[in-house]
Amino acid sequence: MRTAGPVRCSNASSARTLGLFDSTGGSPPPVAWPPAPAAPPPPIPIPPPPMAAPPRAAAPVPPPAAPPVLPPPPPTRGGHEA
Repeated sequence: MRTAGPVRCSNASSARTLGLFDSTGGSPPPVAWPPAPAAPPPPIPIPPPPMAAPPRAAAPVPPPAAPPVLPPPPPTRGGHEA
């Protein structure tokens, strides 16, 4: 790595672009920056949605029907409980 000189650029083209090798000894010409973009327009306000109708009361749920009563099972044969 060379340390001769204060210029430490990776390549000569970037140093030339930066104006480090200016033969006239003056500063490089000022860079003309593009004009700043105009401020973005304010966001369009979104109107609130119209008031929805109040929710209707749900239909009353009928009480669950009582479970059917099954007749007692017939007695099993064999003399022991299943």
